[in-house]
Amino acid sequence: MPSWIAIRTSGVIAVAIGAAALFVAALMILGLLLAPMRDASAIPPAALRAIGMAAALLLGACGAWAACTGAGILRRRSWARISILLAAAVFAVFGCMGVFILCFAPFPMDSRVDAHVTEIVRGGILGLYGLQAALGAWWLILFNRQAAKLYFAAGAAATREARPLSVTLIAWCLMAGAVLAALSAVVRVPGMFFGMVITGWAAMGVYSVFAAVELYLGSGLLQLEESARIGSVVFFVACAAHNLVSFLGPGQDQRLRAWEALLRGFLRIEMPEWRGVWVSAMAGVVLAAIPVWFLIRRRAAFASGVGGGGGRG
Repeated sequence: MPSWIAIRTSGVIAVAIGAAALFVAALMILGLLLAPMRDASAIPPAALRAIGMAAALLLGACGAWAACTGAGILRRRSWARISILLAAAVFAVFGCMGVFILCFAPFPMDSRVDAHVTEIVRGGILGLYGLQAALGAWWLILFNRQAAKLYFAAGAAATREARPLSVTLIAWCLMAGAVLAALSAVVRVPGMFFGMVITGWAAMGVYSVFAAVELYLGSGLLQLEESARIGSVVFFVACAAHNLVSFLGPGQDQRLRAWEALLRGFLRIEMPEWRGVWVSAMAGVVLAAIPVWFLIRRRAAFASGVGGGGGRG
């Protein structure tokens, strides 16, 4: 595998880990603020809430660190290589410690829980710690290699002032869209894809593909890669076509009603009947046309590229 593929894959993984941690931290904070706490333990509810808040903020800080590091890797920033090496060391140490403890220390047992279920839980936790240790070891090896050092050195030496602000904004919008698509894939939000209502595993697959494509295109635009510019134009044109087909294609009334019913069941809230399909369709086309116009107008900035034509290898 070429080194740039492994490095960019690591950046995507770091962004995904950071986004997941931030999402969980936000849920923890909402739960602590909104959910009532019973006074059923030796620790007062206020103290429990403070401890929970501290844990949520720590998790959020770790998530922000991971997401920023992943974004820095995709942008070939030298500090990001050092940051992920520190994270890799933490992952490897705590992962190995977790594996060691689970292998040699007695696992807490509950007499009311079946022993087979307890072993399955123990095996799952052991696998997570093992995966964490393996990921940390892989990052320590990958980002200490000479090829990785040269990859980041070339990125740091490139001229970043050549990237227009419009291209930077489009790139980060794609990256943000990738995070949203990844979260939608995890929870399997019902959606539409070129006039087809998708749910369950199909929704997870489509959202996952969207997340991967948007991350690749966004990171490529930040490096002023011509292939990413062309790919982004095709992507936004496809999004406009998807919007027109979904809202104005044959059978739109039945399709929208089915989608609304699925969203009501998923969100567990009452939603008003969908109106103004023409407005929605045209709004989607305009929102896709704006980045296409900028990407075509600013094509001269991609002539040299921040990363250079051969920087990937």
